[in-house]
Amino acid sequence: MKMYIPYVFNRYSLYGRWKNRMYNLYAPLIRMRANALDKSKYIMKRLTKENVKQMGRQIGKLSHANPGVLFDYVSTANVVTTKGLLKCILQSARN
Repeated sequence: MKMYIPYVFNRYSLYGRWKNRMYNLYAPLIRMRANALDKSKYIMKRLTKENVKQMGRQIGKLSHANPGVLFDYVSTANVVTTKGLLKCILQSARN
């Protein structure tokens, strides 16, 4: 489907629509968003230098299901509060 959408404007407006509008319209999506936020908070609380690979796998699984919710939470809330773990967060997102 992405191949048929022009790259610059329409594709990113589609992503924005999914992230901002669709999660607020339907009750099952509201629950999915809340569950994804809870799981991402759980993962980020337990991320340390020793378990980067294990938590990276969990972040990968969660990012396939709800990438907008996960990366919105990670980029805004956690990177600001955990500056010491910035390298761990980036490495776990790479895994």
